[in-house]
Amino acid sequence: QGLTEVLSNHDALVYLEDDTVPNPYFYDRMCRLLDAYRQDKAVCSVSGYASIPSTFASQTESDFIPSSRVFCWGFGTWADRWNDIDLIHRSEQYNPFGNFYDIPLTPETAMTVANQFWLEHNHKTDWVITFTLAALHLKKVHLIPGRSLTLNIGFGHPQSKTYTGKEQAWVNDKYDETFCPNQLPGTIEPFPWVQRPLTDIELAKYFSEHRGLWLSPSAFIHFLKQANSLNHLALIVKIFITRLPLFVRRWRCGLRV
Repeated sequence: QGLTEVLSNHDALVYLEDDTVPNPYFYDRMCRLLDAYRQDKAVCSVSGYASIPSTFASQTESDFIPSSRVFCWGFGTWADRWNDIDLIHRSEQYNPFGNFYDIPLTPETAMTVANQFWLEHNHKTDWVITFTLAALHLKKVHLIPGRSLTLNIGFGHPQSKTYTGKEQAWVNDKYDETFCPNQLPGTIEPFPWVQRPLTDIELAKYFSEHRGLWLSPSAFIHFLKQANSLNHLALIVKIFITRLPLFVRRWRCGLRV
């Protein structure tokens, strides 16, 4: 509601949460990016936080790269992009792809899939995750920096609703107080190494490592149909069987499965 209200009176905004500390160049660079890409409707937002997957962080030296994921720890967007997505009129846990397992699974979107799964099965809302999915469905990109212009200090705070525990190593490992980006990316096309689909083994391993995920019968059948090797098939069956007690327990308690 807050973003919608601001963007009903302004063409663009820079958003900074109360537990996010900007470096001296953050605001100026966000404004410059908003001006530079104002007419490029394929760009949905610009960001001051480096959310590059750790496995690919060493593969870029660019000031900014196109991404499929939004992080709200310092970002900017335009009224027309926000209004195109129209979150204010979307249902809770809105997923334009239909099912969580229909979301394109890449190294970048894997965590988004897990987050959406959590939202749907716990009746939670999170505008950032929904904004990410809506933009992904519209094939829009977000520009993120190679190093962070923002520092998050909210972990462990008593009023934190999402990150309540100890700060993890990945949170601020790319923060640079002196980072002053000066070069726009040569393309807004996502890099091949972040948009490639996960392989069958990577997908099965990902589900195995996330203990909070399980496969409903429909999800199980979906992944069975996608299996292209006996090894993949065996891994999907293993995940379904090992998580079946969790599924049954939630079903008996009347929780969403």
